[in-house]
Amino acid sequence: MAWGAATAAPQYRLVELPFNGPPDDPFNDTAAMAINRIGDTAVDFYGQYGSSGLHCTRTTCNAVPPLYVPHWPAVSTGGINDAGLMLATSADLAYQTHALIYDGTTSTRIYGFPDDFCGGCNNDSYGHGLNNVGQAVGSAFGNDGRERGFIWQAGVGMQELGTLGGSVSVALAINDHGDVAGYSDIASGATHAFFYRRGRMIDIGTLGGNWAQAMGINDSRHVVGCSTLEGDEQTRAFVYRRGTMTALPSLGGRSACAYGINMDGTIVGAASNAAEETHGFVFDGTQTVDLNDQLSASDRAKWLIIGANAVNHRGMIAATGQNRLNGTVRALLLRPRPAAEQR
Repeated sequence: MAWGAATAAPQYRLVELPFNGPPDDPFNDTAAMAINRIGDTAVDFYGQYGSSGLHCTRTTCNAVPPLYVPHWPAVSTGGINDAGLMLATSADLAYQTHALIYDGTTSTRIYGFPDDFCGGCNNDSYGHGLNNVGQAVGSAFGNDGRERGFIWQAGVGMQELGTLGGSVSVALAINDHGDVAGYSDIASGATHAFFYRRGRMIDIGTLGGNWAQAMGINDSRHVVGCSTLEGDEQTRAFVYRRGTMTALPSLGGRSACAYGINMDGTIVGAASNAAEETHGFVFDGTQTVDLNDQLSASDRAKWLIIGANAVNHRGMIAATGQNRLNGTVRALLLRPRPAAEQR
Protein backbone atom coordinates (compact mmCIF):
# COMPACT_ATOMS: atom_id res chain seq x y z
CA MET A 1 0.00 0.00 0.00
CA ALA A 2 1.28 3.45 -0.90
CA TRP A 3 1.13 5.93 1.95
CA GLY A 4 1.03 9.67 1.72
CA ALA A 5 -0.50 12.96 2.76
CA ALA A 6 -4.09 14.01 2.30
CA THR A 7 -3.36 15.28 -1.21
CA ALA A 8 -2.46 11.75 -2.40
CA ALA A 9 -4.98 9.21 -3.68
CA PRO A 10 -7.20 7.94 -0.85
CA GLN A 11 -6.17 4.57 0.58
CA TYR A 12 -9.42 3.57 2.27
CA ARG A 13 -13.12 3.46 1.56
CA LEU A 14 -15.12 4.54 4.61
CA VAL A 15 -18.28 2.63 5.54
CA GLU A 16 -20.51 3.93 8.33
CA LEU A 17 -21.80 0.86 10.13
CA PRO A 18 -25.57 0.63 10.64
CA PHE A 19 -27.08 2.34 13.65
CA ASN A 20 -30.20 0.93 15.22
CA GLY A 21 -30.39 2.65 18.58
CA PRO A 22 -33.53 4.27 20.00
CA PRO A 23 -34.48 7.19 17.71
CA ASP A 24 -35.48 9.30 20.71
CA ASP A 25 -32.15 8.82 22.48
CA PRO A 26 -30.11 12.02 22.09
CA PHE A 27 -26.95 10.27 23.30
CA ASN A 28 -26.49 7.50 20.77
CA ASP A 29 -22.81 7.00 20.01
CA THR A 30 -21.21 3.81 18.68
CA ALA A 31 -17.61 2.59 18.57
CA ALA A 32 -16.04 -0.30 16.61
CA MET A 33 -14.05 -2.46 19.02
CA ALA A 34 -12.98 -5.59 17.09
CA ILE A 35 -13.08 -7.14 13.61
CA ASN A 36 -12.95 -10.66 12.19
CA ARG A 37 -11.59 -12.10 8.94
CA ILE A 38 -14.58 -11.20 6.76
CA GLY A 39 -15.01 -7.72 8.18
CA ASP A 40 -17.81 -8.29 10.70
CA THR A 41 -17.28 -6.03 13.70
CA ALA A 42 -18.00 -5.96 17.41
CA VAL A 43 -19.54 -2.57 18.17
CA ASP A 44 -20.37 -0.84 21.44
CA PHE A 45 -23.46 1.36 21.55
CA TYR A 46 -23.73 4.05 24.23
CA GLY A 47 -27.05 5.73 24.87
CA GLN A 48 -28.95 7.66 27.49
CA TYR A 49 -30.92 4.53 28.34
CA GLY A 50 -28.03 2.09 28.56
CA SER A 51 -25.39 0.42 26.44
CA SER A 52 -25.48 -2.52 24.03
CA GLY A 53 -23.02 -4.83 22.34
CA LEU A 54 -23.63 -5.28 18.62
CA HIS A 55 -22.51 -7.78 15.97
CA CYS A 56 -22.37 -5.68 12.81
CA THR A 57 -22.00 -6.55 9.15
CA ARG A 58 -21.84 -3.83 6.52
CA THR A 59 -25.64 -3.73 6.34
CA THR A 60 -27.09 -4.91 9.67
CA CYS A 61 -26.34 -4.90 13.39
CA ASN A 62 -27.74 -7.43 15.86
CA ALA A 63 -27.59 -6.90 19.61
CA VAL A 64 -26.08 -9.32 22.12
CA PRO A 65 -28.88 -10.01 24.64
CA PRO A 66 -28.04 -8.75 28.14
CA LEU A 67 -28.06 -11.20 31.04
CA TYR A 68 -30.83 -9.07 32.51
CA VAL A 69 -32.99 -6.36 30.92
CA PRO A 70 -33.50 -3.57 33.45
CA HIS A 71 -34.55 -0.05 32.47
CA TRP A 72 -30.92 0.66 31.55
CA PRO A 73 -29.32 -2.47 30.05
CA ALA A 74 -25.52 -2.54 30.07
CA VAL A 75 -23.56 -4.67 27.59
CA SER A 76 -20.07 -4.06 26.20
CA THR A 77 -18.17 -6.09 23.61
CA GLY A 78 -14.75 -7.68 24.00
CA GLY A 79 -14.18 -9.47 20.71
CA ILE A 80 -15.48 -11.32 17.66
CA ASN A 81 -13.92 -14.33 15.96
CA ASP A 82 -14.06 -15.80 12.46
CA ALA A 83 -16.92 -18.14 13.44
CA GLY A 84 -18.99 -15.14 14.47
CA LEU A 85 -18.80 -15.81 18.20
CA MET A 86 -19.01 -12.64 20.28
CA LEU A 87 -17.35 -11.95 23.62
CA ALA A 88 -19.24 -9.45 25.75
CA THR A 89 -19.79 -8.35 29.34
CA SER A 90 -23.20 -7.85 30.95
CA ALA A 91 -24.84 -7.32 34.33
CA ASP A 92 -27.39 -9.85 35.59
CA LEU A 93 -30.47 -9.71 37.83
CA ALA A 94 -28.31 -9.88 40.97
CA TYR A 95 -26.32 -6.88 39.72
CA GLN A 96 -23.27 -9.04 39.17
CA THR A 97 -21.24 -8.47 36.03
CA HIS A 98 -20.08 -11.45 33.98
CA ALA A 99 -18.33 -12.07 30.69
CA LEU A 100 -20.25 -14.16 28.16
CA ILE A 101 -19.86 -15.87 24.80
CA TYR A 102 -22.75 -15.31 22.38
CA ASP A 103 -23.17 -17.53 19.30
CA GLY A 104 -26.07 -15.65 17.74
CA THR A 105 -28.67 -17.68 19.60
CA THR A 106 -27.52 -18.49 23.13
CA SER A 107 -25.09 -17.04 25.65
CA THR A 108 -22.57 -18.99 27.71
CA ARG A 109 -21.74 -17.17 30.91
CA ILE A 110 -18.12 -16.99 32.07
CA TYR A 111 -18.36 -16.87 35.83
CA GLY A 112 -15.74 -15.07 37.90
CA PHE A 113 -13.60 -16.71 40.53
CA PRO A 114 -15.61 -18.40 43.33
CA ASP A 115 -16.69 -16.16 46.22
CA ASP A 116 -16.15 -18.11 49.42
CA PHE A 117 -18.22 -15.67 51.44
CA CYS A 118 -21.58 -15.85 49.69
CA GLY A 119 -22.39 -19.55 49.64
CA GLY A 120 -21.60 -20.71 46.13
CA CYS A 121 -21.79 -17.52 44.08
CA ASN A 122 -19.05 -16.08 41.91
CA ASN A 123 -17.32 -12.74 41.71
CA ASP A 124 -17.57 -10.38 38.74
CA SER A 125 -15.78 -11.09 35.45
CA TYR A 126 -15.05 -8.96 32.38
CA GLY A 127 -14.30 -10.19 28.85
CA HIS A 128 -11.62 -8.43 26.79
CA GLY A 129 -10.31 -10.75 24.06
CA LEU A 130 -11.39 -13.77 21.98
CA ASN A 131 -9.51 -16.02 19.54
CA ASN A 132 -10.59 -18.39 16.76
CA VAL A 133 -10.22 -21.43 19.02
CA GLY A 134 -12.95 -20.03 21.26
CA GLN A 135 -10.61 -19.09 24.11
CA ALA A 136 -11.50 -15.89 25.93
CA VAL A 137 -9.42 -13.66 28.17
CA GLY A 138 -10.33 -10.94 30.61
CA SER A 139 -10.23 -10.23 34.30
CA ALA A 140 -12.16 -11.33 37.38
CA PHE A 141 -12.19 -10.45 41.04
CA GLY A 142 -11.12 -12.74 43.86
CA ASN A 143 -12.08 -12.90 47.51
CA ASP A 144 -9.47 -10.27 48.30
CA GLY A 145 -11.29 -7.80 46.04
CA ARG A 146 -8.37 -7.63 43.62
CA GLU A 147 -8.56 -8.10 39.88
CA ARG A 148 -6.76 -11.00 38.17
CA GLY A 149 -6.34 -11.87 34.51
CA PHE A 150 -7.80 -15.15 33.23
CA ILE A 151 -8.00 -17.39 30.19
CA TRP A 152 -11.21 -19.40 29.68
CA GLN A 153 -12.25 -22.20 27.32
CA ALA A 154 -15.42 -24.27 27.12
CA GLY A 155 -14.89 -27.65 28.75
CA VAL A 156 -11.75 -26.43 30.48
CA GLY A 157 -13.01 -23.52 32.54
CA MET A 158 -11.20 -20.49 33.90
CA GLN A 159 -7.48 -20.35 34.59
CA GLU A 160 -6.02 -17.52 36.62
CA LEU A 161 -2.86 -16.05 35.06
CA GLY A 162 -1.27 -14.63 38.18
CA THR A 163 0.64 -11.34 38.38
CA LEU A 164 4.12 -9.91 37.87
CA GLY A 165 4.65 -9.70 41.61
CA GLY A 166 1.94 -7.21 42.49
CA SER A 167 -1.72 -7.71 43.31
CA VAL A 168 -3.56 -6.92 40.05
CA SER A 169 -3.46 -8.20 36.47
CA VAL A 170 -5.73 -7.83 33.43
CA ALA A 171 -5.63 -9.92 30.22
CA LEU A 172 -6.63 -7.88 27.16
CA ALA A 173 -5.83 -9.93 24.05
CA ILE A 174 -5.18 -13.51 22.92
CA ASN A 175 -3.89 -15.00 19.66
CA ASP A 176 -4.83 -18.32 18.07
CA HIS A 177 -1.89 -20.07 19.81
CA GLY A 178 -3.35 -19.16 23.20
CA ASP A 179 -0.67 -16.55 23.95
CA VAL A 180 -2.00 -13.64 26.01
CA ALA A 181 -1.14 -9.95 26.33
CA GLY A 182 -2.15 -7.58 29.10
CA TYR A 183 -0.83 -5.70 32.09
CA SER A 184 -0.01 -6.24 35.75
CA ASP A 185 1.43 -4.28 38.60
CA ILE A 186 4.82 -5.27 39.97
CA ALA A 187 6.05 -5.29 43.56
CA SER A 188 7.04 -1.60 43.42
CA GLY A 189 3.52 -0.57 42.39
CA ALA A 190 4.42 0.30 38.78
CA THR A 191 2.29 -1.19 35.99
CA HIS A 192 4.06 -3.25 33.31
CA ALA A 193 2.90 -4.89 30.11
CA PHE A 194 3.05 -8.67 30.01
CA PHE A 195 3.21 -11.52 27.50
CA TYR A 196 1.87 -14.86 28.73
CA ARG A 197 2.80 -18.17 27.12
CA ARG A 198 2.69 -21.78 28.25
CA GLY A 199 1.87 -20.99 31.84
CA ARG A 200 4.45 -18.25 32.26
CA MET A 201 3.79 -14.51 32.57
CA ILE A 202 6.70 -12.54 31.09
CA ASP A 203 7.36 -8.94 32.11
CA ILE A 204 8.00 -6.99 28.88
CA GLY A 205 8.52 -3.77 30.79
CA THR A 206 7.89 -0.17 29.77
CA LEU A 207 9.44 2.50 27.56
CA GLY A 208 11.13 4.04 30.58
CA GLY A 209 8.13 5.18 32.60
CA ASN A 210 6.16 3.51 35.37
CA TRP A 211 3.15 2.43 33.29
CA ALA A 212 2.53 0.21 30.27
CA GLN A 213 -0.30 -1.90 28.91
CA ALA A 214 -0.20 -4.56 26.17
CA MET A 215 -3.39 -4.20 24.11
CA GLY A 216 -3.02 -6.57 21.15
CA ILE A 217 -1.11 -9.62 19.93
CA ASN A 218 -0.86 -11.46 16.58
CA ASP A 219 -0.04 -15.07 15.75
CA SER A 220 3.64 -14.18 15.28
CA ARG A 221 3.62 -13.24 18.98
CA HIS A 222 4.20 -9.56 18.25
CA VAL A 223 2.63 -7.46 20.99
CA VAL A 224 1.39 -3.86 20.77
CA GLY A 225 0.25 -1.38 23.38
CA CYS A 226 1.28 1.86 25.02
CA SER A 227 3.66 3.04 27.69
CA THR A 228 4.76 6.20 29.41
CA LEU A 229 8.24 7.51 28.72
CA GLU A 230 10.70 8.38 31.45
CA GLY A 231 9.13 10.99 33.69
CA ASP A 232 5.60 9.66 32.96
CA GLU A 233 4.54 12.86 31.18
CA GLN A 234 4.19 11.42 27.66
CA THR A 235 2.77 8.16 26.31
CA ARG A 236 3.90 6.30 23.19
CA ALA A 237 2.57 3.35 21.25
CA PHE A 238 4.92 0.37 21.15
CA VAL A 239 5.51 -2.93 19.43
CA TYR A 240 7.27 -5.78 21.21
CA ARG A 241 9.12 -8.27 19.02
CA ARG A 242 11.69 -10.92 19.90
CA GLY A 243 12.33 -9.57 23.37
CA THR A 244 12.52 -5.87 22.50
CA MET A 245 9.95 -3.13 23.10
CA THR A 246 10.19 -0.36 20.49
CA ALA A 247 8.33 2.97 20.48
CA LEU A 248 6.43 3.77 17.29
CA PRO A 249 6.76 7.18 15.65
CA SER A 250 4.12 9.58 16.97
CA LEU A 251 1.80 12.00 15.19
CA GLY A 252 3.54 14.90 16.93
CA GLY A 253 1.56 14.98 20.17
CA ARG A 254 2.14 13.84 23.73
CA SER A 255 0.09 10.63 23.72
CA ALA A 256 -0.35 7.52 21.59
CA CYS A 257 -1.54 3.95 22.03
CA ALA A 258 -1.56 0.93 19.68
CA TYR A 259 -4.60 -1.33 20.00
CA GLY A 260 -4.36 -3.90 17.22
CA ILE A 261 -1.87 -5.70 14.96
CA ASN A 262 -2.51 -8.14 12.10
CA MET A 263 -0.37 -10.94 10.67
CA ASP A 264 1.34 -8.57 8.22
CA GLY A 265 2.49 -6.41 11.11
CA THR A 266 0.13 -3.53 10.31
CA ILE A 267 -0.62 -1.69 13.56
CA VAL A 268 -3.54 0.59 14.36
CA GLY A 269 -4.36 2.85 17.27
CA ALA A 270 -4.97 6.43 18.36
CA ALA A 271 -2.54 9.29 18.91
CA SER A 272 -2.56 13.03 19.48
CA ASN A 273 -1.13 15.32 16.83
CA ALA A 274 0.83 18.55 17.31
CA ALA A 275 -2.43 20.34 18.16
CA GLU A 276 -3.17 17.62 20.78
CA GLU A 277 -6.19 16.38 18.84
CA THR A 278 -6.69 12.61 19.01
CA HIS A 279 -6.69 10.89 15.60
CA GLY A 280 -6.69 7.28 14.48
CA PHE A 281 -3.43 6.04 12.97
CA VAL A 282 -1.99 3.13 11.01
CA PHE A 283 1.66 2.00 11.12
CA ASP A 284 2.90 -0.10 8.20
CA GLY A 285 6.29 -1.06 9.65
CA THR A 286 7.99 2.14 8.54
CA GLN A 287 5.86 5.17 9.30
CA THR A 288 2.89 6.20 11.40
CA VAL A 289 0.17 7.77 9.27
CA ASP A 290 -2.91 9.74 10.29
CA LEU A 291 -5.89 7.78 8.97
CA ASN A 292 -7.69 11.01 8.17
CA ASP A 293 -5.03 11.69 5.54
CA GLN A 294 -5.89 8.40 3.84
CA LEU A 295 -9.55 9.21 3.14
CA SER A 296 -11.24 10.82 0.15
CA ALA A 297 -11.93 14.55 0.30
CA SER A 298 -15.65 13.92 0.73
CA ASP A 299 -15.08 11.50 3.63
CA ARG A 300 -12.66 13.93 5.31
CA ALA A 301 -15.25 16.70 5.01
CA LYS A 302 -17.77 14.61 6.96
CA TRP A 303 -15.70 12.46 9.31
CA LEU A 304 -12.83 12.85 11.77
CA ILE A 305 -11.27 9.46 12.58
CA ILE A 306 -10.60 9.58 16.32
CA GLY A 307 -9.46 6.00 16.88
CA ALA A 308 -8.75 2.58 15.39
CA ASN A 309 -9.11 -0.49 17.61
CA ALA A 310 -8.42 -3.46 15.33
CA VAL A 311 -7.18 -4.51 11.89
CA ASN A 312 -7.75 -7.87 10.19
CA HIS A 313 -5.44 -9.80 7.85
CA ARG A 314 -7.06 -8.15 4.80
CA GLY A 315 -6.17 -4.72 6.14
CA MET A 316 -9.74 -3.74 7.04
CA ILE A 317 -9.83 -1.48 10.09
CA ALA A 318 -12.44 -1.21 12.85
CA ALA A 319 -12.42 2.53 13.49
CA THR A 320 -14.41 5.18 15.30
CA GLY A 321 -15.15 8.62 13.88
CA GLN A 322 -16.86 11.83 14.86
CA ASN A 323 -19.32 13.31 12.40
CA ARG A 324 -18.12 16.86 11.71
CA LEU A 325 -21.66 17.95 10.79
CA ASN A 326 -23.59 16.91 13.90
CA GLY A 327 -20.97 15.79 16.44
CA THR A 328 -22.19 12.19 16.79
CA VAL A 329 -19.62 9.43 17.21
CA ARG A 330 -20.04 6.34 15.02
CA ALA A 331 -18.47 2.95 14.40
CA LEU A 332 -16.76 2.88 11.00
CA LEU A 333 -15.23 0.26 8.76
CA LEU A 334 -12.22 1.32 6.67
CA ARG A 335 -11.67 -0.93 3.65
CA PRO A 336 -8.40 -0.73 1.66
CA ARG A 337 -9.00 0.50 -1.87
CA PRO A 338 -7.78 -1.64 -4.78
CA ALA A 339 -4.20 -0.88 -5.79
CA ALA A 340 -5.33 0.73 -9.05
CA GLU A 341 -7.29 3.36 -7.11
CA GLN A 342 -4.32 4.24 -4.88
CA ARG A 343 -2.10 5.51 -7.66
